[in-house]
Amino acid sequence: MRQTKIWIFLMVMAGILMTACNNEEQNGQMSEADKLIESTQKTKNYPELLKVVDSLETTGSITPTKAYYWRGYACDKMKRQRLAEFYWKASLDAAENATSSDEMAYYAKSASRLANMLSVRGDYEEGLNAAIPAANKLEELHCDSTSDYLNILIYIGCCQEGLGTADGNSDGFNKAYQRHKENIETFHNDVVYKDGITGLINITYNYIYAKKWQEALTWTTRFGQILSEYEQRPDADADFIDRQLARYDIYHAIALQGLGQTEEAAKAYEKFQSTHYSNTPKGRIDANDYLTAANRWDEAAEHYSSLDAMMGETPQNYSLENIENLVLKKYRTNLLAGRRDSAIQVALNISNALSQAINKSKKIEQEEQGVIVKTVEKMTEQEAKKNRKYQFMIAFGIAIVILCLLGYALIRRRMAHQLQAAYDDLKYDYDRMEADTAVKEREASEFRIAQNIQRVIAPRLLPKYKSFDLWSAVKMGQMEGSGVMDYCVRDGKLFFCVGESGVEGVKASLLTTIVKAQFRTAATFESQPDKIMSAINNALAQKENKGIDIRLFIGVLDIYNGKLYFCNASHAAPLLVSNELHHLPVEQNVAIGEEPNYAYEAQEMTMLPGTMIFLNTEGLIKVKNAEHRVFNEKRMLGSALQAMKLDPRPKPFIENMLDAVHRFAGDFEQRDDMALLAIRFKGAAKLEQKTDEDLEPEMEPEVETTVAPEQPEPTIATEPIPEPQVFEEPKVYDEPEYYDEPDVIIEDAEATEIQ
Repeated sequence: MRQTKIWIFLMVMAGILMTACNNEEQNGQMSEADKLIESTQKTKNYPELLKVVDSLETTGSITPTKAYYWRGYACDKMKRQRLAEFYWKASLDAAENATSSDEMAYYAKSASRLANMLSVRGDYEEGLNAAIPAANKLEELHCDSTSDYLNILIYIGCCQEGLGTADGNSDGFNKAYQRHKENIETFHNDVVYKDGITGLINITYNYIYAKKWQEALTWTTRFGQILSEYEQRPDADADFIDRQLARYDIYHAIALQGLGQTEEAAKAYEKFQSTHYSNTPKGRIDANDYLTAANRWDEAAEHYSSLDAMMGETPQNYSLENIENLVLKKYRTNLLAGRRDSAIQVALNISNALSQAINKSKKIEQEEQGVIVKTVEKMTEQEAKKNRKYQFMIAFGIAIVILCLLGYALIRRRMAHQLQAAYDDLKYDYDRMEADTAVKEREASEFRIAQNIQRVIAPRLLPKYKSFDLWSAVKMGQMEGSGVMDYCVRDGKLFFCVGESGVEGVKASLLTTIVKAQFRTAATFESQPDKIMSAINNALAQKENKGIDIRLFIGVLDIYNGKLYFCNASHAAPLLVSNELHHLPVEQNVAIGEEPNYAYEAQEMTMLPGTMIFLNTEGLIKVKNAEHRVFNEKRMLGSALQAMKLDPRPKPFIENMLDAVHRFAGDFEQRDDMALLAIRFKGAAKLEQKTDEDLEPEMEPEVETTVAPEQPEPTIATEPIPEPQVFEEPKVYDEPEYYDEPDVIIEDAEATEIQ
């Protein structure tokens, strides 16, 4: 009896494991299948793409929705539009009850391409029947953030325009335009710019095709605005920009010509001719839309000499589609240009190719019809197979339920024997919990000790000085004791340091306390930051002291002439804030404690009046929110740029930085300490005319820290200081719009090494 129970339990577990393994294997196949399809698509070998998709669907590596989409894509590229339409409709039917994001993505792609094809063909009613339900479904499932959804809105407007029901199409165009702008402001990358530009091209061409010149001019202007923004990006695609600038100019010229503004239209056409795209076969044919509208038949006829190169066909192989849409236009243009011989030659080419084109079209239509019939038969067979599979799964599920009930009945009989074992396990867990509680209490005690040690030597509160402003803030984390920040004033120089320890807890607090004490002691006797750094390093870097790793930045600001002397020990480069942001270039010396008697290198630069240096510990970069997203360097730079625009003075700058951190993290408790320090040089004080008012600091404190204040002892320098210069305060902008993740370009400032 006992063996029977074990066998039943093992059977149930085996079924569960097999199901899980199959799911994992299928997910792996899906990823590999997508890679294979993508690599085949890039080769533009569309018959091979059809074979790959058939093979992947047969093995179950891709869903029918995805398979039908790629078949329609391949057929469309091979000019088999009837088949493409059939496959995209089949893709929509296959995803009728789907809700997954992957299925909805290909559902949107199929609907977008199908609506575009029907709109271009002029089958506007059928296009609306396909596009409107697709748009509604994507909105209901909240899958309306993709470019395919926005394209569907645009094609709905184009179809409404074609049917003459123009009341609602402008709403769809405006909605798509606003969503494209929101995507650009949110993501600000190459893809969203190109999607937005492509969408506006479709809207503009729709109004040009409908000969609504004022609307065409309005949308051409919007198209040009987004294209101009994209052109300013450092990673902009130059070929794409040239091609779209050419389209902008030619659309602009056509719209102006339609409004009767012929001179302005001619100027826009001249700008079009300055692009590289205008010299390509496709560009020359596109230009004919303007030239024919302006009755410039000779130039248009000359451009049509590039038609065969653009189509990639010889006159003997013209397709019906190309004859209808392009070659007949060439004939008419040559005729109106007075080139009768050329017009006759084009007419002969059409006559010679027409019979072959008709036969070729009939043959393609027969082939497409045969493929459609076979596909429908295959779909019917697959549906029957799917039904049989569902029936088998139902029977298998019933069997599993019966086995589970039997297993449950057997397991209940063993519950009494397991109670004692459960009690023993509970007692063991309780003992472990008591031990863990003791450990946690000890760790909490260590953290309290670390916090008290950290507060023994805290930064002094400095009064206000006329030559500089200073503000700081310290936010303690769960693992306190790792941050270092201190500053003092001596002999007309402001000494300051910011850093962090690579360890945590009591050891970190002891190390940072020693660093602060050594900094204050060395700053009393030394004026060069490299010597102060060396003194701190020599005090800590001993052979018996392993695991000491303190990253530190020390600066010395001469408040009479703005000279900043600094030395960096593996700390992150601070920011220089003026009318723009710069990283201060620093030498990456080794961290404190790594190498005894290390020769640290100092650097220097001159801070202009109004320039501010901003330093922070790594705790600012490591701030996390409830979703465990990290604040990161990029977001910190964006927040610094925002704070600089709001108010570049130290106190409001740091307060705005803390506001940005709070908006990002909320009340989520942070692990690391966070220390911020901002020093703004306001201008040199004149030494000869120093009065008590110049030297004595104002007694209103302007520093916010977590420790008790200590009065500074500024002294009078003996060297003559040049006359101070009057500089304008940096401009402060009121309430700029806040961006979540702005792309900020940080250029390096210049600094020289102290000889």
